[in-house]
Amino acid sequence: MDHYKIKEQARVALVGNRLMLFILLIIVFAVASIGSTAIGIGYLVSIILGAGVYLTVRQMLLDKKQISIEVAIVTYFKDLDHGLKILVVGFLYDLLVAVGICLFIIPGVYWGLKYSQAVYIMADHKDMTITDAFKESGRMMEGYKSDLLYFYLGFIGHFLLGIITLGTYFLYFMPYLKTCTVNYYLHLSKAYSVPKEPEFVEAQF
Repeated sequence: MDHYKIKEQARVALVGNRLMLFILLIIVFAVASIGSTAIGIGYLVSIILGAGVYLTVRQMLLDKKQISIEVAIVTYFKDLDHGLKILVVGFLYDLLVAVGICLFIIPGVYWGLKYSQAVYIMADHKDMTITDAFKESGRMMEGYKSDLLYFYLGFIGHFLLGIITLGTYFLYFMPYLKTCTVNYYLHLSKAYSVPKEPEFVEAQF
C-alpha cells in the first residue's frame, strides 16, 4: 500500500473539514464516556456513532462532501437492523482483541489487525451477515497485516508530540488519524473485491 499517498489524500480532504470532524470525534468519545457507568450503554452507542463517522469521512474522501454531523449521527439509527449488526461486530471485535491481549498480547495484536476492517465492511454491506463481515476482513487482510502494523507505527511521532504538548496536538492529530485509517480501508478495498455486491449506505434526509 502507498502510505504516503493515503496520508496525503487525507491531508487534502481535511482542508475545511478538520474542525467538524474533531467535533464529531469528541461527541463519540463523550457518549462512550458519559454512558460508561450505565451498563456500557454509552460504549455500545458509540460503536454505531463511530460507523457514522466512517460514513461521512468516506463521503469526504470519495465524493468531496463536507463532514456532516447529521449523516454521522442519524444514518445508522434510522436503519436499526443495520445499526445493530454494526454494534455486534464492533463489540465482538473489541472483545476478541481484549481477550487476545490477555493471552500474552501477541494474539490480540494479530486478531486486531486481521479483523480491523470488519466494522467498515459491515457498515458498507447492510445485507452481509456478522460472521461474513469478520471472514471478509480476514481475507482482505491476507498479506496486509504487517503493512497495516507498519502504517500504524508511522504515527508514533504524532503520539509522542501529543504527549509532549500535554494533549494539545491531539486536537489537530485525531481527525487526521481517523481520515488516514478510513482511507487505508478504501485503498485496501480497491485491491480486494468483497464477493458480495456492495450496497453503500447513502444518507437521505
